[in-house]
Amino acid sequence: MKKPFVLSLLVLVIIGILFYLNKRPQPSTSETMVAKETNNASTNLLNGNVVSSSNATSSASTVESTNEMVNAFTATNLEQWKALLPGLNFSANFGDLNSWVMEQTNFYIGIPITLERNGQEVSYKVRFANISIKNGAKSIMAADLYSPNMNIDETRSLGLKLCSLFGFDSTKFLAWCDKVGNHWMDAPLYGIGSGNYSLNVRHTFNNEKPWYIDLDIGTSQ
Repeated sequence: MKKPFVLSLLVLVIIGILFYLNKRPQPSTSETMVAKETNNASTNLLNGNVVSSSNATSSASTVESTNEMVNAFTATNLEQWKALLPGLNFSANFGDLNSWVMEQTNFYIGIPITLERNGQEVSYKVRFANISIKNGAKSIMAADLYSPNMNIDETRSLGLKLCSLFGFDSTKFLAWCDKVGNHWMDAPLYGIGSGNYSLNVRHTFNNEKPWYIDLDIGTSQ
């Protein structure tokens, strides 16, 4: 008699445990995500990293978007240009001028900056920059900005935006684009300037992307 009673009691206990487990609330999706992020942060700290990888990605995106929002024409001193162009370093002295240079090793990409003038805004990617500053001065004398290598369609699109931004007549520029296309061999170059600004299209000697724009921004000082 005791044995069937013990077996019945054991079955009831097992059923009770299963019922409790099925009724126990499950963690929400948000709680699971928080737990994962906490575990990731703990792992990074153990590995000697102060910031989690997700925060680092967010910080990098913020830097790039900030460059796109800051108007380069309001960057009048060296520290502001350093903030716009990470990697800008002292290069050499030329007479009474100091040269600060930033160069991308990949000629097909650039650091985006914003050029805003007379109610117009152009996003300009900088592949190479040479910032000139007078010895002992704080204000920038000139900024020489190279675009990435481009084909003729990309060159035409960016060139037209810059012509409009600076008030240049685009008629001759469009005629030049139609004439040379992507055929850079023995093709004439193009340049236009007014006041403190000039736009010059140069050879890259690359058949697929044979052109780049050299934009010069000077000051009245």
